[in-house]
Amino acid sequence: MTMQATEPQAARLLLLHTAAVHIARFEALAQCLAPGLPLAHRVQPELLDLAREQGLGSVELQAGIDQALADARASGAAVLLCTCSTLGGLVEARAAAAMAEFPGLRALRVDRAMCELALAHGPRLLVVAALQSTLAPTLSLLQAVAEARGQVLQARTLLVSEAWACFEAGDEAGYLATLRVALRNALAGAGNDAVDAVLLAQASMATLADEDWPRPVLASPAPGLAAALALLESGL
Repeated sequence: MTMQATEPQAARLLLLHTAAVHIARFEALAQCLAPGLPLAHRVQPELLDLAREQGLGSVELQAGIDQALADARASGAAVLLCTCSTLGGLVEARAAAAMAEFPGLRALRVDRAMCELALAHGPRLLVVAALQSTLAPTLSLLQAVAEARGQVLQARTLLVSEAWACFEAGDEAGYLATLRVALRNALAGAGNDAVDAVLLAQASMATLADEDWPRPVLASPAPGLAAALALLESGL
């Protein structure tokens, strides 16, 4: 199993990634949100590969996530933040099921806070993804959050699968450019008034949220990290 890790011994917050590109983004965010707080990072792209090839019900995938949780607890982490939207729900579920085995460790998916913020704008949402495997977990989370808020979710999806080839090739500029064009076309075609907010379903899209859009465009890294920091501070 391939694993890349950078783990300060004192880190109580560990981030589980499926691409190394996320490390710099979350380190920069941490310097803004909690200056001086050490983070630990684990990069396990094979977990996303398993999800895409075998589905989230894969026994091998679940075993891999259980091992990641065990490693996180052994390292002294109190909170594990999964930055992969495809895997986040499964990571939360496996952590909850293993609370007795890993006492003191909580897991959180990076897109949960983003979904809550999006629904605060209204129930008519456009979910943008470059991977098919990301859509079902994101929509499932949105539905659960909407029901808890007493809202009737009206979600549409925009799958920009051609952008993923750029991401895998390390062409971030091409990846973002492809997504940008697709999103602008989608908003123009639907009419801005038909959408309350846009969710960028993958953390790798976060830069797009900083651009000028006719409707609110939300990304997961900043609110997700803020939620993880709050959980860490609460000691729950």
